[in-house]
Amino acid sequence: MECGVYRGQGLGSLVWWLREVQDPQMAWGFDAFVGFASASPEDEMDGVVPPFSQPEYYGDARLETVEQFVAAIGLLNRIQLVPGYFEETLSQPPVEQISALSFDCDLYAAYRACLNLLYERVLSGGWIILDEYFPPKYPGARIAVGEYFADKPEKPRLATHLLAEHPYERRYTIKE
Repeated sequence: MECGVYRGQGLGSLVWWLREVQDPQMAWGFDAFVGFASASPEDEMDGVVPPFSQPEYYGDARLETVEQFVAAIGLLNRIQLVPGYFEETLSQPPVEQISALSFDCDLYAAYRACLNLLYERVLSGGWIILDEYFPPKYPGARIAVGEYFADKPEKPRLATHLLAEHPYERRYTIKE
């Protein structure tokens, strides 16, 4: 399951994971496909919500664009896209058990909502992939993840083997 797919590039973590573990299950992609909801104080930098955390910043995301991307990479029959804000679409998740949960939802409230609604559904041994845990561009994501995992046995770790493919620091954890 991917929370935050933007124009399709956010599916990269999910596609990577499917490749890594050769998992044949259906994948789900959740996104508003119209831009962000409002930022929280945790998303501010120097007391200001930066332009890349404003609701309209990703306003060019469209469901049709992502459907075309998914078709182009040959996964149309493996990925179900669900439009809407996380609090609405994930209040009744379409699956009871999740083997991989990937986050690329950038902002504090989005991370908190997704973790609160989905963490318990992740299977023991399931992967949780965190796109914005490290980059300073989205401080709210790191705050939300830190708060959520403070009392959990799992802690985010760096996927060092991926740095050779791409220098972006992707973090993950495996649920106990």
